[in-house]
Amino acid sequence: MSIQRASRSFVIAGKSFSQTPSLQLVYKHSPDCGFSRHALTVVSAFADAHPDMPVILVDVINQRAHSQRLAADLRVRHASPQVIFVRDGRADWSESHGRISLETLERALADLTQIVVRDDKARSA
Repeated sequence: MSIQRASRSFVIAGKSFSQTPSLQLVYKHSPDCGFSRHALTVVSAFADAHPDMPVILVDVINQRAHSQRLAADLRVRHASPQVIFVRDGRADWSESHGRISLETLERALADLTQIVVRDDKARSA
């Protein structure tokens, strides 16, 4: 499993991980929640299938400040469990609770990747 836990240097608006133009997945996890335990297995499978994509886990209980900053900076209403695809410091897609599945993550990735390919072709034309 290639999921990284958010560290103290984890910053959103003030640069750090989210300023990269590459797509990243943030997973907001509650260790006390049954939905979160299931979602963690889904996110782990996704991370294993996409080892080059950064997947960052934020523990909403033990890293409450990170979780709150994410919600504010990305303008995504807090939920747990929650997955958020982030690129260039903005949320490109999010989903929560029972709607988190490997199928929804793969479909979102395909859609978001297709947008990037289309944008790149338009810029080079």
